[in-house]
Amino acid sequence: MKKLFSSLIWMLFFSSPVFSQQANTDSTKKEEKKLYFPVSSLDDSVRLSKSIPELAQELIKNYQEADREKYFGTIFRYYLLSGDYTKAIEAIDSVQKLADSKMEAVNYKSYALARIDEKSNTALFGELFSNRFASVFTKLSFNEQLHTVERLDSSAYKSVSEGYAKVKGKLLKQEGDSISVKDAQELCRQYCAFSILDKTNPYTRKFTEAANLQPLYPLIKSSKYAGVIPVMNIEEKPDPKMKYRLLMELTSFGFKDDSTAQDEMNAGLVEAGRVLNLHVAAGVPKENIDMVVVVHGSALYAFLNNEKYKIKYNRDNPNIPLIKEFTDNHVKFIACGQAIYFFGLEKEFLVPEVKVALTAQTVLSTYKSKNYIHYDLKLNP
Repeated sequence: MKKLFSSLIWMLFFSSPVFSQQANTDSTKKEEKKLYFPVSSLDDSVRLSKSIPELAQELIKNYQEADREKYFGTIFRYYLLSGDYTKAIEAIDSVQKLADSKMEAVNYKSYALARIDEKSNTALFGELFSNRFASVFTKLSFNEQLHTVERLDSSAYKSVSEGYAKVKGKLLKQEGDSISVKDAQELCRQYCAFSILDKTNPYTRKFTEAANLQPLYPLIKSSKYAGVIPVMNIEEKPDPKMKYRLLMELTSFGFKDDSTAQDEMNAGLVEAGRVLNLHVAAGVPKENIDMVVVVHGSALYAFLNNEKYKIKYNRDNPNIPLIKEFTDNHVKFIACGQAIYFFGLEKEFLVPEVKVALTAQTVLSTYKSKNYIHYDLKLNP
């Protein structure tokens, strides 16, 4: 009996790693689950139109998510791609209820409704979608309409197109007729956004432009982020007869740990443009605005001439069109001579629109003494 007990102990001892290894193997297999999808169909629109619905149906069978808003916000896309528009609408209604917002996925819902309408209507999809979208859009509040327009504008379309192109490019590097569940989810999310926005954008753009809900760009137009959002029922307005003296202080090239700053317009400079646009949009004549921009610190790099910018960042300076817009509207740029020295630059390295002072500190004290309103536009992390 003792010998039998000892043998059982040894069997358990030697078998437990096997069981553990088997469990790990099963877990790995579960993590590496693949779904059928011919990757090459991404380059064939006819095959893709058949492959995507089948992939979406597989995702619907297995999709789980504890967060209900996230669940419905994801699965309605799978239903749209699978062609089950009734279930897609039900899921979108759940998202809107959970988010307490009727503007959530308004273009997707209009698309689904229009596809259902097609089954019993001889009108073209564009007309059906436009009618559905107008019916939903006009019931939104003014601010909800503004948010909806922003989500459907040209920059949003560009972002969606780039997102789909990125995931498509990644998958095309693979071979075979299967992809991971994670890749399938990302592909369906990006493809749904791109394909539906691509089909509906001409109609939503026409409608929203007619509704006159676009941001305003009275003077500075180079950056989307310099725009002014329309506001209803304004009760407090600036005095259009006053002289507005504005002193902008730029000290940062980009936000902390921002690796994309070199590729984009300087966020502080864009904000200065927005301040200028805000004053004009509020009713202040541009002749009554005197703006001075003081540049020191790493913000100097945003004012490098194109030749020096290319040497440093291997691309054209994206700020040059914006700087020209400022100078065309009589904005004065003053750079700190001390900062130029400490950053190892020369006056000739900067765009010609910039003038040089001994120090930014005396420029700031001089213009503050003249009652210029100081805006500190440093870029916080």
